[in-house]
Order: sequence, then C-alpha cells, then structure tokens
Amino acid sequence: RHLATMTSGIDGVGGSYDADDEGRSDANALVAPQTPFFAPGTKYMYWDEATQHYGFALTAIAGEPLEDLLRRRILDPIGISQFDWKLDTTGKVPNWTGGIEISASDLARFGHLFLNRGRWDDRQLISTSWVDEATRVQVPATVPNAHAKSSRKGSGVYGYHWWPNGTTPEGKRRWPDAPRGTYSRSGYNNNDLFVIPAWNMVIVRLGQDQREDELVSSEYSTFLKMVGDAILDPVVEGERRLWHPLTVSFRGPKANEDDSDPNPFLDYRLQVEFTSPRGQQFRVPGFFDGDGRGDGEGDVWRVRFTPDEPGEWSFQASFRAGDRVAISLDPQAGQEISFDGQSGTLEVEPRDSEAPGYLKSVSYTH
Repeated sequence: RHLATMTSGIDGVGGSYDADDEGRSDANALVAPQTPFFAPGTKYMYWDEATQHYGFALTAIAGEPLEDLLRRRILDPIGISQFDWKLDTTGKVPNWTGGIEISASDLARFGHLFLNRGRWDDRQLISTSWVDEATRVQVPATVPNAHAKSSRKGSGVYGYHWWPNGTTPEGKRRWPDAPRGTYSRSGYNNNDLFVIPAWNMVIVRLGQDQREDELVSSEYSTFLKMVGDAILDPVVEGERRLWHPLTVSFRGPKANEDDSDPNPFLDYRLQVEFTSPRGQQFRVPGFFDGDGRGDGEGDVWRVRFTPDEPGEWSFQASFRAGDRVAISLDPQAGQEISFDGQSGTLEVEPRDSEAPGYLKSVSYTH
C-alpha cells in the first residue's frame, strides 16, 4: 500500500533529477536502497526509485515478468497490440515506473476499462472494488508532502498510482472545473489519460513537449471546463446504475442568484419527466445552479433523479418563464423558452452485487 501510494519513503543510491533540499536526487532505475526519507505512511513523495522497487516486488509475487502478466490478463483481452515496455537506465530490468510506449487509441482502451469499472464486454477483468479503491483518494490531505519543491505533490489527491480529483491541504480540488469523480494517469512529456465517469468520457493527450511547456493542473482544469461547457446540453452525470443518484444538466438563460427581475428561483420553472422502461412516469422539479461549480452566476439548470429500475430510461424537459411561474399550479403558466422540449435517453445498469451494504439473507431466532 505504501509503495502504491508513494508514501513508502524508499530512496535509492544516486539520482540526477528532482533533488530535494538535502540534495538527494531521484533516479529512474532499480538501484541499491539507502536510508529512507521518512517512516512509511507519514509523508508523500513521488519517487521513481520507490516505484522501481515496487515493480521488483510485484514481479517476485507474480512469478513472471509483469509485461507477460499484463498482456495475458489485460492487454490482449481489451485488444491492445501496439505496446512496448522499455528498460530502466540500468538496462537490466523494465522501467516499471514508466517506459511504456503505447498509442493514444490503445491508452484510451485502458481508460475505458476503468470507466467500465474493470469490465470489458462480458468479462470482469479487474474487480470493481479494486477500480473504485484505486481511483479514489488514498493519501489524506493530512499526510504532508515531503518534497516542498516538487511539482508532483499528492497530499489529498493521490490514489493507487491514479490522480483523483481530490482536495489539497489548501482546500482546493485538483481540477476545480471537472466533476468530482474525475481521475487521471499522468506521465512524462505531458502524456495524460483522464477518465470522467460523470460524462461517460475518456480523454487521452500524448506529447513530447514537457521540456518546452509542462502542462499543470490549472491548465487541465481550464481545458476540462471547456469540454464540460461544450457537452452540457444536456449531460447526465453520475453512475448509471440502479438506486444511484443522477444529475441532468441543461444550458439555459444566464442569471445570478441575487437577481430579482427575473428571479431565477421564482420566475423560471424547470420540470423533467422521466419515463421508466416499463412506462411509469415521474415528473421531477429542477433548479437554477449558477455556473454548476459553486458560483451563483451562470447558465446551468439541473434536476436530480434516482432510477428505481434497470433498463433504458427516457426524459424530456419542460422549461417555462413567467411571473412566479415556479409556484404556479397551472402546467401551462408562463411561456416555453430556451431548452424546453429537450430530451434524451440513458441506460441504467442493475445494482452492483459486489457493493457493500446489501442485505443478502436474514434469519430470526425467537
């Protein structure tokens, strides 16, 4: 666990980059260990040598080269064929901390495997519980970053070799403009994979330009905001599974929460009718949500709904404007405007049988 979360404190002899205040540098190599930086679990430090030791330990546990295991268990089943794993700087073992050469489309396949929570077609290649655990924050914000000058700080925003959209010790999310459930893998040269379950989306960016311009979290947040703005018409967010809450967002008239004429809470009425696979209908009231990210000014209008049946659902929006229309009992009050009539469908999966908390059997004793 400590090796998977970069909290092991392991260091190796030598190194030539990312030096800390004591002059100890990182090395992309499996080298002899030296005195640890800190006790395991007490700090976070993104360190390639620690990951090389992790790869060495995993290879011993697997009893075969990790590449062979990966190809047999993951790459071949999901159709990744153009893949190469380079050696580290010693030239003796694979570069377990990186060194993978892969195409954008194949990396997207890997992202889709995680988007589908480890499932590919009808095969569960990775357990859903592992995917969920690996992609959520495993390094609390209370665990300090050991390397103050490093650009790879993971306190509050690191899982098991994934970067979740967590909250830093300063109280800021890694990508404020992305859905909370977003997570990514990040490699040298601005090679990045984003998985955005709320948008049912995978984004891959490959490059060779980090020396000229290293892309930082704030730039990716801006990019993801632009993506969100482009698709928000409407977009369904949340896990599309039985009894999981969903949010449907629409792009509508711009307003401010302090406006009085028109008042976004009184003079507009959003209602969305959801139709279940069996034809049962639910009319759900919506609300004005500013910019959709916490600011009271914007053009995002939302409705929240929890499906109680698996299968294909449909929905259609009714959006009307008029004096105090939100509290009128007349369904024809006001005027149809903006996204009135917009509709869509969504596929809801059955409940996850592996999820904790479900009562499977019970017995009574008198």
